[in-house]
Amino acid sequence: PHSWRSRARLAAMATPASKYTKIKTIGKGSYGTVDLVKSHVDHKLYVMKRVAYNAAGGHADAALREVKMLKMLKHPNIVEFVEAFMSRDMGTLCIVMAYCEGGDLIGKIKSARKRGMLIGEDQIMEWVVQVCMALAYLHDQRILHRDIKPHNVFLTNHSRVVKLGDFGVTRVLDSTLAMAKTTIGTPYYVSPEICKNKPYNNKSDVWAMGVMLYELVALRVPFDAKDFTALRVEILNSNPPPLPRAYTSDLRRLVAEMLIKDPLKRPNVRALLARPYVQKHLRLLVARHSKPSPERPRSTASARSSGSRGSSRRSRTRTRERDE
Repeated sequence: PHSWRSRARLAAMATPASKYTKIKTIGKGSYGTVDLVKSHVDHKLYVMKRVAYNAAGGHADAALREVKMLKMLKHPNIVEFVEAFMSRDMGTLCIVMAYCEGGDLIGKIKSARKRGMLIGEDQIMEWVVQVCMALAYLHDQRILHRDIKPHNVFLTNHSRVVKLGDFGVTRVLDSTLAMAKTTIGTPYYVSPEICKNKPYNNKSDVWAMGVMLYELVALRVPFDAKDFTALRVEILNSNPPPLPRAYTSDLRRLVAEMLIKDPLKRPNVRALLARPYVQKHLRLLVARHSKPSPERPRSTASARSSGSRGSSRRSRTRTRERDE
């Protein structure tokens, strides 16, 4: 009966395929594909996740739960859900999300590594504080993300705003302190408790965020190995290499707290947000975001050298027009 009702609800979600035009494929996985698409309604770009109906064992209930959860998430640092519908043949669930034009944090890490330059501490904390706020929002609603990594943190508004995305492996907990036993996530970011195949809760998300913060600072993951078996040993028994001294002791201490191996001693997100160092960067974030977004740089050298005189002239002209 549940399966029949789920199929009926999915059928009711059908939307004409002509509503969106595919621009390009930007991601692939065992679940299906992620495409950049353009809407024929508002002509905006969106991201469409196409999940093969049988990829999850044909469980329509699970697909509906994910859509229901995505619909209820409303936070400025979480990628916005737009709509979901089934393909005409009922073989594919299409989930449409907002498009973040600034790429992702792994792109920033790779770019910094290629240039051989560290990312500024204030910039790192501006991003991480926003991820913390998104994660606190999720955990307050008893939702685990379970796949936090720089690949799933997206940038928008000239890289000033970050948004946590890819909720394909989230789990809604039955109670605030409930433990989830399913092992999931990307190996570099899995917590010691997952490595031990023990129950875990929101502290595993904190660990993954600590790995991501370490990676933003050091431009490499804290634990690395040739295969998962060796990586598991590293995560359980090793300490990560020291972070660059170019960063403050406050930042290095924050990373160390998030990478405490015992989940009982590892702080939760609300405790991290209460730290004076994090509070300082929260205040800086508010101050920065109260200013208007910077204009995009002009694209050519000739445009840059067109002269301040012309710019001043245009500015005076606009001022006169406003006065009139």
